[in-house]
Amino acid sequence: APGKVLKDRRSPRGWGRMGTSVWVERLRPELHPPYFAVPWAGGQGVARYVLDNPECVAGKRVLDVGSGCGVAALAAAAAGAAEVTANDVDPLASVAFRANARLCGLSDGPCVLRTAWENL
Repeated sequence: APGKVLKDRRSPRGWGRMGTSVWVERLRPELHPPYFAVPWAGGQGVARYVLDNPECVAGKRVLDVGSGCGVAALAAAAAGAAEVTANDVDPLASVAFRANARLCGLSDGPCVLRTAWENL
């Protein structure tokens, strides 16, 4: 169902859907959702790789550039990264990232979550 986050935290396919649901169903139904509200296939692929190979991020600082809703960043946090920074040029993407982290149960975990919206 739209707006539902999957219970399986190891599956990135449902991450990011909250942002899309809120935008489309409640805020501006006549508009297409903003790019950061959609979990793009590239981010899902990176997230799947990170979840399947947690040793690549475990205990490390991770920077997700162009993070959008933060699918790859959330995967890094779930896989044991010490610190994750979700970077995007749109400040509203950080709102989507924080909301998705909360919905996935990662906002109060051991990983430090940061956002940045500078154009790198």
